[in-house]
Amino acid sequence: MRKRLVVSTIFFLFLFLLISPTYAAPTVVFFDDFSGDLSQWTVVSGTWANESQELSGEYAGFGVCVAGDAGWTDINLEAKVMGKGDVRDTGIIFRYQDSGNYYRLYINGYDLRIMKMVDGEATYPSGWLIPLATSPNTWYTLAVAITGNTFEVYFNGDYKFTVTDSDAIPSGKIGVGGYNEHSHFDDVKVDNPTPNYPSGPEFEVGLPVVTSIAVATYMLIRRRVNKKKE
Repeated sequence: MRKRLVVSTIFFLFLFLLISPTYAAPTVVFFDDFSGDLSQWTVVSGTWANESQELSGEYAGFGVCVAGDAGWTDINLEAKVMGKGDVRDTGIIFRYQDSGNYYRLYINGYDLRIMKMVDGEATYPSGWLIPLATSPNTWYTLAVAITGNTFEVYFNGDYKFTVTDSDAIPSGKIGVGGYNEHSHFDDVKVDNPTPNYPSGPEFEVGLPVVTSIAVATYMLIRRRVNKKKE
C-alpha cells in the first residue's frame, strides 16, 4: 500500500508539471560592452569615441548616438550611464526614428524623466518624471520596458514609474545621449519580451509551490488510504 501511495504521488506531481505552462526567457537581440569598435553605432550629433571600453560622448546641445533596428517596437532597453560634468541630461534613447522624433529617459542631477522629441522640438510631458538626486562621475543603470504606448521606468534595478503616451512613436532604434554634457555609457542591452509573458507574484510558481502541491496530494491520497483501512 505504501508503494502505491508513493507511486500515486509521483504520478500527480508529474501530471502537474506536464500541464503547467512554461515560459522562455527574453531573447537578447543587442548587447555592447564596448570591448570592440563602434561599428554597431551611428553618430547623429556630438563627438563620440571608445574610451577605455566605454562609449564617450561630448556635445554642445543635443548629443545622440544610435544603434539597432528601426522596426523595433516592444523591447526592454538597459544601459549604464554616467554624467562627467553636472549630470545634465544623460540617458538612453528609444524608438528613435530620426533626429527630430524619439524618446530619451535621462537623469539630470535632480530628476529621472522622459523627454519626447517631436518634429525637432523637445517636449517634457507633465507627470513623466520623479524627483531623483544623482551625482557626476557615478555609474547608474537606466532601463525602460516598452510595450505598445506604455513605458515602465527602472533605476538601478528598481521600478520607478510608468507613463502612457496616447500618441506614441510606434517604433524605432535605440541609442544613448544627452544635452550639453560629457557622458559615458556601458553595457547597452536590448531584449525582446516573450509574447504574453506573465508577470507578478501569481506566476512565480517555483519549487516551493510545486513542493506544497506534492505534499498536499500525498496527504490527500494517504487520508483516503487510511479511510479504506478503517
